[in-house]
Amino acid sequence: MKQYHDMDDIPQHAREEAGAPDQTSSDPKTTLEYEETPIIEPIADPSPESASSPPEASAPLSLGNSSPAPSDPQPEESPLPPPVSPGKSGISPASFGKKVLTVLILVLLFAGGVWLSTVVRRSMPGSAPSEQPRQSSAAGSTASQSGAAAKMNPHSNWKSYSVVSGATRLPITGLTFLLPPDVAPPICDGANCASEGTYLPGGTRFTVAARGSGELLPAVSAGAILTDSGGRAFTMQPATVATGSAGPALEFSGLFTGTTGGGYAFAQMRGIMIPGRDGLTLEINHFTPSGVNADWTADDALFDEIVKTVSFPPAAPATALPRPLTPQPPEATASTGGASTQ
Repeated sequence: MKQYHDMDDIPQHAREEAGAPDQTSSDPKTTLEYEETPIIEPIADPSPESASSPPEASAPLSLGNSSPAPSDPQPEESPLPPPVSPGKSGISPASFGKKVLTVLILVLLFAGGVWLSTVVRRSMPGSAPSEQPRQSSAAGSTASQSGAAAKMNPHSNWKSYSVVSGATRLPITGLTFLLPPDVAPPICDGANCASEGTYLPGGTRFTVAARGSGELLPAVSAGAILTDSGGRAFTMQPATVATGSAGPALEFSGLFTGTTGGGYAFAQMRGIMIPGRDGLTLEINHFTPSGVNADWTADDALFDEIVKTVSFPPAAPATALPRPLTPQPPEATASTGGASTQ
């Protein structure tokens, strides 16, 4: 506020308001005194924010205005969340331990329920737990017996089939062979049924036929050359077959494209002629049909096992003929003297 030290410095309107005498009539040495308007400080806000923040200096009020100057409102700052250190989860060790303990309790309750149900089942009437070991032991003994029987006789579960005569279309008594259970029964190859055949697991065709006395196919003697229906000769060689046959067997084989007597085209064939009694011969073979990708090695091994099962009828017992009576000469009797007379 400006102070005036001399009346001459005070303007005319100020002298009139203060009631000062006119300069012309007053004492030139008399000075005018006046009171200054005090500065009114703004009342501080009693809120915590204002208490914590330092007081701001308020602007002085102008003359003739006793109200404080309005202050600009300050925006309130929202509290920030506490910083989370990287690499640490918000799950506390105590909370994790409670979860693990809850899981363990549930597992124990489940195991206890299973055990309790087992005990209740055993104690209920009608349940015979003592019979279960007996049944399992009986099943185990049956399986062991069947396994032992299979080792002693590998063909114990094979099926027996009789060779059919092409002339009569009836089974030949006593002439049989065995086939595995997964092999279908043989059927006639043609209308005359001179041979029968079926397929082995590897894809080759198995054939049997009766030859010789009274049959449609002729017998094959030792030293003969066997051919297919087109005249292509097979390789012949003697073979040993322990089937109670009447003589040595004859093996034939061929790795060429040919045709069987039943009309089948083949790419490979192997067979055996087994002589029987009374002029009867059994032909048994297997071949790969043309255009078929068969497992020859596996079927050939199975073919050898089938040949071992061939059985011929037993030989008829010989009838004893009576011998003619012939006169017998008198017997000499030795004497005590060492000489004899007639």
